[in-house]
Amino acid sequence: MTKFSTPPVAALIKPGGLDERLQKQRRRRFPLNDSPRRSARLLQKAAPERKTTGGFVASSPKLEPAPEDNSVQLLRDHVVEYQRLNENLKRHCLDLEVQQLTQKQEVLHQRETQLDEYMLVFEDMSNRRMEADEELRTLQNRLKDSAQMSQEANQAKDLLADLVTKRNEENSDLRERLSITERQLEVVSTQRASLQRQISDLTACRLRESENSYPEICQVYSQGLASQSAI
Repeated sequence: MTKFSTPPVAALIKPGGLDERLQKQRRRRFPLNDSPRRSARLLQKAAPERKTTGGFVASSPKLEPAPEDNSVQLLRDHVVEYQRLNENLKRHCLDLEVQQLTQKQEVLHQRETQLDEYMLVFEDMSNRRMEADEELRTLQNRLKDSAQMSQEANQAKDLLADLVTKRNEENSDLRERLSITERQLEVVSTQRASLQRQISDLTACRLRESENSYPEICQVYSQGLASQSAI
């Protein structure tokens, strides 16, 4: 709060105005000295002493007060004007203080409004941060799951590679066995063909031997062999 000091009366009197006139008036009323108190003391000393005679008090004659001149009235007017100015100054100071307090109240109200807005923004940001943290935790869990799945996939891939290797080895073994079996079949087929030739030769020999004794039976038998060989 701003404090205002009350100006003295001399600050309200213009230079060359009331102050100089009062000094001149004092010099005219108190020629011995410029101080009115000292002049009053000198007049009191010059007055006759009080005497007591026969039950009544005899005193010195009273001094009549000097008639008031315009300077006293001007001084009173200036005092009244000073009081009025002082009241106006106090009122003005109070108005300024009220205005300043009103401005401060408005500023505080604006700051409270801004603070409420900042609090809303802060709450919104806090909620968004919580949502972001939740999403981050979800992504971390998914990353862990994906890492675990990737590890399992790598293990399955290694297992499949092992199976493929074993299958290739088995296939190579089967191919070797198949080639061996094919060679054996070729040998067996060759032996079978030679045996069939031998059998046919022996059969032909026996037929030639038995044609003379059993011609009809041999003819039927030869026809049956021919049909069997055709099949």
